[in-house]
Amino acid sequence: MTRLTDLHGMTQAEVEGKYGRAAETETFGAGDNLTEFRITIRNTYKKDDPASAEVKILEETRPDGDDNITVWYHSVGGVWKVFESLKWPGDAEF
Repeated sequence: MTRLTDLHGMTQAEVEGKYGRAAETETFGAGDNLTEFRITIRNTYKKDDPASAEVKILEETRPDGDDNITVWYHSVGGVWKVFESLKWPGDAEF
């Protein structure tokens, strides 16, 4: 798995323009219990920080050849912006 740091800070519209529409989307709280797949979100939103409980995360996954790209957005001034990302093999199981 590889982080795609060049996407960090991009808006949802910019990511869509580069990679097309997401195949899967999900919204959840940054303070929720996170799966191993989502653990890098903790680099930004600590589980024990009460402010994390207030933050909503938008997750989008897109195919990219034999791989998948998942990006996580948080709202900045009412605009969804990427703060974390992963490129991972399409046949991987989590």
